[in-house]
Amino acid sequence: MCISTLCRLAQENEVKSAQSKIREVQKENDELMRQLSKKERECEAKTQEKEEVMQTVNDMKTRLEAQTAEVTQLTAKINELQAHLLVERQEKEKLQIFVKSGSLPDDTKMGAIALPTVPPPPPMGGLYIFNAPPKQKKVPKSSVALKSFNWTKLPPEKTKATVWENTADEKLYDELNLKEFSQVFSAYQPKEGVTPAVVDNVSTKTKELSLIDGRRAQNCTILLSKLKMNNSELTKAIFSMDDSEELPKDMCEQLLKFVPTPEESQMLAEHEHEMDSMARADRFLYDMSKIPHYEQRLNALYYKKKFSERIGEAKPKVLDILEACKQLQLSKRIRKLLEIVLAFGNYMNKGNRGNAFGFKISSLSKIQDTKSSADREITLLHYLVELFDKQFPEMGKLENEIGKVRDAAKVSLPELETEVRKLGKEMKEIEKEILYQRNHKTGNPHDKFTTVMGDFITVASYKFSELDEKFKEMQERYTKVTLLFAEDPKKINPDEFFGVFDNFLQSLNEVAGQNRRRQKKKEEEAKRVKIESQMKAERERRANERKVSKVSGKGNAPEDQEPGGKGEFDDLISALKTGDVYGDDIMKLNKKGGRKRPQSRQQNSGNADSSSSKPGFKSKYAQPVVGSFAS
Repeated sequence: MCISTLCRLAQENEVKSAQSKIREVQKENDELMRQLSKKERECEAKTQEKEEVMQTVNDMKTRLEAQTAEVTQLTAKINELQAHLLVERQEKEKLQIFVKSGSLPDDTKMGAIALPTVPPPPPMGGLYIFNAPPKQKKVPKSSVALKSFNWTKLPPEKTKATVWENTADEKLYDELNLKEFSQVFSAYQPKEGVTPAVVDNVSTKTKELSLIDGRRAQNCTILLSKLKMNNSELTKAIFSMDDSEELPKDMCEQLLKFVPTPEESQMLAEHEHEMDSMARADRFLYDMSKIPHYEQRLNALYYKKKFSERIGEAKPKVLDILEACKQLQLSKRIRKLLEIVLAFGNYMNKGNRGNAFGFKISSLSKIQDTKSSADREITLLHYLVELFDKQFPEMGKLENEIGKVRDAAKVSLPELETEVRKLGKEMKEIEKEILYQRNHKTGNPHDKFTTVMGDFITVASYKFSELDEKFKEMQERYTKVTLLFAEDPKKINPDEFFGVFDNFLQSLNEVAGQNRRRQKKKEEEAKRVKIESQMKAERERRANERKVSKVSGKGNAPEDQEPGGKGEFDDLISALKTGDVYGDDIMKLNKKGGRKRPQSRQQNSGNADSSSSKPGFKSKYAQPVVGSFAS
């Protein structure tokens, strides 16, 4: 029994040992996978940076070649100017010879007498303004750390002649229960799970020191829970400018909202001996306040992570406006359109409204408001589209010629200009910070700010210079194109200017579709009228044949023996009812005219139109047809 128990215990120990080894292997595997994922992110970032650098180098090479060509041209111009200057010097020497020989009056020989410069007044004597330190109020000191009150202080000089000038707040301390107040607003907060009733009986180790504003502390704690990095890891990432790509750019943006203020840094520094008791948000702000130029470093890191995205958003907008300006400047069809509209406008308007030599482009949107007096559904734009189809077919390619106005109309120039200026301003601030960091070494082995940001600025500055040049070219082009169309570039924005053409193109397409549908409806109506006239002629012919037959004494001939008889008429009625008449030529129906008619229909020898009262025809065909085509 003992042996079996020992064997079982040995087996259990082996199982536990194996399970422990499996957990250790799994833990090592997870750690290796985490490191592998980290290395993959680093490789992706490095690869992207390499591609950007190579692209920048190629662009710089192309730009250098262009600048070299410009320098060659400028050198040629300088040589030409030097030769011209040499000629002028020779002429000047000749002129001086004439002066010396007395050929010119003596007063022309006098040069300008240099007047002595008046020295600037000496600086005023050293007057030192002594700013007396502000008066210190007698405020009792609390025995415990208290919560902070988030207010905005007024400087003493701002309180003069206000309600604050004669306040007696210092006298109130003798009347206030400061002990009770200290207990209520103590910075030490009970941890979760500890009820207020036992707070006084527990040691201070169960309390957290919270000095910053409650809502700010709560939001900061929520952010840190999402960040999944402790303070030491975040500090290392800030110093190394996140070379391992562990800090997402959206988290950088959120961290900028929780940069410790000078007041918070001072307050937390006063309680650094209670660091172990600080709440998570307070400890985070304290650790970040110890990083030199933390806010500047974080701003630079966020700028670096967002730079490519911001350039990628701004540059296409600049190019859209630039291309739209070029299209409008070179378009012949837009000029033809304006000529046609101007001609019709002067033809329609008399008196002061007529005799125009041009009009504002916003008038293009009012073309559709001019309606026809014959048909209120027809506007001047409908007429223009029909005119283009008949007399000016090349106008159908107007949208292909100025299509970029659609994209340009979506761009807000004030927002784009603000973004470009902001990119340039923030880049200059980073350049200043690089110089500062070079002169103020931190001694931290993880500090890579100057290296990382220096390399980044080298590439980013070139990309931004390209964007800035395109933006300036776009502004010049936009000014020229607005002046070309008699508009003030300072009073009309691109979204409004290009929006006029965009809306006109859209209305042009809609009206073109309406014209096509109207033309198709007109053709179908013409076919229907043609069929109606043929049916009427057929009825008259058959009626005449019956009259002739009756007069000749032959009586009513069988319907199925009539040449081109009732069968043809029934086919016409059937074709009209089913709509086949609109798709095929009506003459194709005549091929069926010789088929036999049903013998079940009654024959009537009454008047010539009595066939329309036959049972089976009147209810199915005659009533709708007579109702539709009766004169």
